[in-house]
Amino acid sequence: MKTRNEIKEFFIKIEKELPVNEWIIEDVHVWPILRIKLFLLILSLTEKSNTKDKRKEAPKNKSSSNNLIKRIQTHRKTKQYKAKLKLNKLKKVDYIFGVASIYRSTLTGKSHNKFADPIMDGINNKSIIIEHSLKHLYEDGKFYKKNRVFFLYDLINYTLFSDNRRTRLTAPKKKILPRYDDFLSILKAENILSDKLEEFNNIKLDKLINRFKDFEDIYTEILDRTKPKVVFTVCYYSFPAMVLNYVANKRNIKTIEIQHGPQTDIHLAYANWTKHPIEGFNTLPKVFWNWDNYSYEIMNKWIERSNSNYSNLIGGNPWVDYFQNDSKTNKNIILYSLQNLKLEHLFPEYLIEYIKTTENFEWWLRLHPRQLEYLDEIKSFLKNHNIEKKVNLTEATNLPLPKILNKTIVHITNFSGCTLEAAHFNIPTILLDQRGKDSFNEIIAEGKAHFIENASVFNTTITSLLTKTINSYQSNTKVDYQKIIDNVLQEK
Repeated sequence: MKTRNEIKEFFIKIEKELPVNEWIIEDVHVWPILRIKLFLLILSLTEKSNTKDKRKEAPKNKSSSNNLIKRIQTHRKTKQYKAKLKLNKLKKVDYIFGVASIYRSTLTGKSHNKFADPIMDGINNKSIIIEHSLKHLYEDGKFYKKNRVFFLYDLINYTLFSDNRRTRLTAPKKKILPRYDDFLSILKAENILSDKLEEFNNIKLDKLINRFKDFEDIYTEILDRTKPKVVFTVCYYSFPAMVLNYVANKRNIKTIEIQHGPQTDIHLAYANWTKHPIEGFNTLPKVFWNWDNYSYEIMNKWIERSNSNYSNLIGGNPWVDYFQNDSKTNKNIILYSLQNLKLEHLFPEYLIEYIKTTENFEWWLRLHPRQLEYLDEIKSFLKNHNIEKKVNLTEATNLPLPKILNKTIVHITNFSGCTLEAAHFNIPTILLDQRGKDSFNEIIAEGKAHFIENASVFNTTITSLLTKTINSYQSNTKVDYQKIIDNVLQEK
């Protein structure tokens, strides 16, 4: 398998041949978890991604020099007690947003969640964010309305150090996995995972479900204390978000996923689900909130066949809508949305040469969130190719995307979901990668995106687009988020 379409067909084949909708461990529908894990693993092994993993280290806790006090500070009961104190601050709310730090952006010196905060500001009901990230990623006091932000990893020690967990870890797991050995045989026959095949054996399954139950225990505590009407997630297929959906679904709480990026026919988290349990997967959200009609139609292809277990709506992009009516300025930016790919793939020679010769326009290179740890490496690459002074990295990465799009005349990317946001602003996108063509066929057909096959076509296309006048879309209608949510609550 070399292309996303081949990967897509492989998953369709698995679901056709195997009863994946019947796979249950400890009452958890595990196929969505395994499908996403397998999909992302295949992508990491087959695509030109930058796979090095750099993490921002947590600051070391200051501990006492007194050994007795130090032992008390680090004892599991102390950690559990501190977590309980934070849990006790949780009160009844109407809505919970389970999101990760990757979806934050800084505006006027404060860190905003791009999808949760605009909605929370637009509704009257009480709501909180449960951040699926570590607090050390941000400085204290830098959060927008920080009193409504709680950190999952500050709370989870309450259940991680419980006596019940010790018993659960060693207990045998109840598994219903018909023909799972055939699944392993298919993976082995395809020879795509090499030494990664062990990620799907029984030992790994036990570890996976133990981790799932850890998150389930803490989310059970959280939901029992807050009793929300609706649980929102952003990127439902992150592990904590899947558990949150599961816990909420068990309680018949509405679960809604807010779109965070491209939902295309070759993105296996969002497309081509062909087999479902009668009641629907309990690890998936029941409602999908889409930015636009392109994404809505991709989802509807399988939602319409799923026995009404799921529903679909167009609610817009909260972060884009937040800036929609900003004052417009002269459009003189060529925006290149980078992705977590190797630099040689991101910067073919023809692109480097065009950047060198560009006049009257500014090149802004916007880093993908997972590239932030590679900033020095990227700067060195640009310097070595004599284009470091021709590009803007800092503002392009730190400013909110909608503010940049207001000044952009042409958008370039390999296959980034920023293509959707650019189309919303009537800004044409140049797609440099076949995956972009496969992902955004509808936008290409409407003339809002152009797939580039070689240097000659690139030069001709961008030169033509830079001479055109763009009338950005501007809406005078304020999105009524409360109405959208109320309509969801009225559904059966």
